Amino acid sequence: MSNWQSQNYYEILEIKPSAAEHEIHEAYQRAKATYSVDSPALYTMFSPQEAQALNRLIEEAYSVLGNQRLRHAYDSKLQNGEIKKSEEKAPPKTKASQLAIESGFGKTKFGTFKISDDFEREIIATGEFDGAMLKRVREYKEITLEQISEFTRISRAHLESIEANDFTTLPAPVFVRGFLAQLCKLLGLEENKVTRTYLKRYKDSLGKK
Repeated sequence: MSNWQSQNYYEILEIKPSAAEHEIHEAYQRAKATYSVDSPALYTMFSPQEAQALNRLIEEAYSVLGNQRLRHAYDSKLQNGEIKKSEEKAPPKTKASQLAIESGFGKTKFGTFKISDDFEREIIATGEFDGAMLKRVREYKEITLEQISEFTRISRAHLESIEANDFTTLPAPVFVRGFLAQLCKLLGLEENKVTRTYLKRYKDSLGKK
């Protein structure tokens, strides 16, 4: 991403101004994975200060382009020349972004995994999370129960119970909420949605209101 300080939001996310909403989200996910501050490779291209500034700009670009009202206002400024116009053709990819897109890998705390655009969309579209879906996400991201247990100190037995929806062997909801919050951080899931929908299923199964 050369001369990123002078690029507009579309150029930052490396998409066309005509990009659809799902394309904006996918580009944002790619940019986050490629320019993650946790990636040692990033610091061969940017200083720590530049890396942080670039990540802030990526978040800023998505917060605008991912919001229909803000995007419309931003597009108007582009059309009026208040912001440097982007070419309709997407800008050339840098070596780093080419590598991430061509290899198609995402990054977790424990390693990398091959990105499936279809499954990423399924995760986003999922309204209710149960143990089976959490297991699918974990396996998709190639994370083992042993890795999670070692990192979080949650017992493997409790992790297996969560994935099996075996609510009778799980502790009180307040503890399960804490387990789920840690899982969401490691799996890159939306904590509020996961904990709310999983705990509703849990409480319903036990007849708790």
